[in-house]
Amino acid sequence: MTTETEVLDIEHRFICRILTAPDEWIQAVNAQIDGGFFANPKHRRVWETITDYQREYRTVPTVAMLRQDFPKGTYKFLRVDEPINYLIDELRDSRKAALLEQGIADAATAWEEGDYSKSLAALYHTSSAINTVIPVADDMDLTKTGDERLAAYMERIGQDEDGVVGIPTGYRCLDLATGGLQPEQLITLAGFSKNGKSFVLLDMARAAHLSGHSPLFLGFEMSNREQGERMDASRAGVSLSRLRNGTLSKDEWEMLERSIVDLSAMHSFTFSADRGRTMTISGVAAKIEQYRPPVVYVDGVYMMEDEEGEPRMTPRALSNLTQGFKRLAQSFKIPIVISTQGLEWKADKGKGMSRKTVGYSSSFLTDSDALIGVEISPEDPDIQILKILASRTAQPADFYVRRDWDRGGFEELDYNPFESDGADDDDYSLAY
Repeated sequence: MTTETEVLDIEHRFICRILTAPDEWIQAVNAQIDGGFFANPKHRRVWETITDYQREYRTVPTVAMLRQDFPKGTYKFLRVDEPINYLIDELRDSRKAALLEQGIADAATAWEEGDYSKSLAALYHTSSAINTVIPVADDMDLTKTGDERLAAYMERIGQDEDGVVGIPTGYRCLDLATGGLQPEQLITLAGFSKNGKSFVLLDMARAAHLSGHSPLFLGFEMSNREQGERMDASRAGVSLSRLRNGTLSKDEWEMLERSIVDLSAMHSFTFSADRGRTMTISGVAAKIEQYRPPVVYVDGVYMMEDEEGEPRMTPRALSNLTQGFKRLAQSFKIPIVISTQGLEWKADKGKGMSRKTVGYSSSFLTDSDALIGVEISPEDPDIQILKILASRTAQPADFYVRRDWDRGGFEELDYNPFESDGADDDDYSLAY
């Protein structure tokens, strides 16, 4: 077990190593070492002085320069021969231990006070901090990794005739445009209230499950029972309203039974509901740690709590959330798909969803790898429009979907139904 003296000694040796070998500064930058890694206030002040100097002059100060702020007798500078990577690992381990110790103490205090929700939140926050506050740099020299990249490209050949190399969305139009959901991506669905963005998100999760993946679906508006009903009706191709009021026909009941039996033999598909809306980024991180899903879907992120204390649905709170979700996607190396609200009062007349109508914060556009608009056509309530509003890999485009709202099925149209009658055009197959 590492003692407090050894931890402080690691801090001291790390600082002195940087002064001994200033060319290794970049490795400290890649490890994102900051003042929070130093428990000793004196070591923290020295490190922050070095950081400020380097930021201004683009070089590490000499010991002689530091003596101006830390005269002899106030700080001892040593020659350190241990390799920098070893010292970074030791410093990172001590930081993890400090975070864990503080998190356990906070959780224990809240538990003793009878505040079990706060106790659990402290553990969630600790798990998130350990996974996201201490990143590991991911560098690649293109000149030395050619064979590795060629092998990865070769594996994609013939995987999917439509070029979908990621996790499918269930919407051919989106898969063709994006290649499917890729690791470390943050995808945002934005739509006006009651325009079906939750249906689209659920469709995407179902497509991932049917393709062999075990998704995690987090929701803040509906209970697990309600989400389960939607999924069961959609998978079976039966009426959701009749399922809910107990008036399914005999044929529909048989279809539902077969679907549920088939589902019970498949890999996992986990729903997690938080209708109390107390979930934070740390809580999501804890869920990902628990289930280790290959893809995560989060419905209604604008309702989440910001663990930094910003009021819900304010621009700063939403910016913290989108940045947090992007860090989670990168840290766990999985795609994360979130949904948020669009604001109708911000829409230009007749134009519907656009970048500027995404509710409350521009961070959804800034932090997302793709921003998808979802809206119901004002000309036909059975037609849903999916819009690629912004993407790092695809051009803006509109796609049209004819949806059976009652049964949860849809068909994608390869034409604009409002520019022609589409009678002679082919459409994609009905999906249930």
